[in-house]
Amino acid sequence: MELPRKAIEFQRLRSRLRLDPASLLELRERKLRSLVDHAWRNVDYYRRLFDGVGVDPASIRTLADLERIPITTRDDLRRAGSEAILSRGTDPATCVRYLTSGTTGKSLVVLASPAEARARMLLELRSLRATGLLRPRERLAVIGPVRWGAGHRYQRLGLFRRDYVSPWLPLDDQIDRLKRLRPDVLWAYPSMLAAIVDRLGGRLSAAVRPRALVTSAEGIPEDLATAVRADLDVEWFNFYGSMETGRIAWECRAHDGLHLNADRLVMELLDEPGGVARTVVTALDWRTMVGHEEGGPGCLTLPPRP
Repeated sequence: MELPRKAIEFQRLRSRLRLDPASLLELRERKLRSLVDHAWRNVDYYRRLFDGVGVDPASIRTLADLERIPITTRDDLRRAGSEAILSRGTDPATCVRYLTSGTTGKSLVVLASPAEARARMLLELRSLRATGLLRPRERLAVIGPVRWGAGHRYQRLGLFRRDYVSPWLPLDDQIDRLKRLRPDVLWAYPSMLAAIVDRLGGRLSAAVRPRALVTSAEGIPEDLATAVRADLDVEWFNFYGSMETGRIAWECRAHDGLHLNADRLVMELLDEPGGVARTVVTALDWRTMVGHEEGGPGCLTLPPRP
């Protein structure tokens, strides 16, 4: 029954991309009210947070009301301790674990229920399909940590094949694996891609010739973009996300900004001294580890185009 359940959930996720603005707003605010009620009733940290500033959870009704809730940082979560930030009744042994990169401080272990992890994987697939990036019979290779399950029945049938290349392998081993996989779409952190391109003498085509390239998690160095574009006629997409929330936004084929997964989260940009915006993301669907959190500076830099 797992495959039909995933198919139904995936179609529901795809249908939400077609919501009109009024319906989307209604959905988001309904989710927000449910999330706030859940957090206050079931998460010790958030009950103390709300009570400490005198905010009645029932008074949080619209997206505009979010500004009344103090922002939580990763350091706040670490200081609170795992018992205080997990929803009551959660068994960590049954959860899927995600580890943040630690680029903005110490790493944080993020826990998700199996259902939340499945939704997270389907959200990634929705982004790829919405861009036309991954066609049913094509192969995606990811240089990075394994985040999606492998060996599903539809993959054994040759549909939406995903393969992972460990970034901990020696560079030459990574390159050999890419040569064997011959992916149609390649997904990599810019730093990992840059190391491979450098080892190949600036010619990614010496190992693979993907029709599309996805980068995420980091800004894209201009010299890397220049080298890849001089070597390959490849369409380049930027995806933006975090371990705490999953996929936040993605670039489509218009290459004119990023699409926000607005049915799943609220993203705010707060002005900071010096003109650098701070991101705050509220994940509307996560219940195991609720998040209304300060993010890093964000890696929304797009590769230069001719």
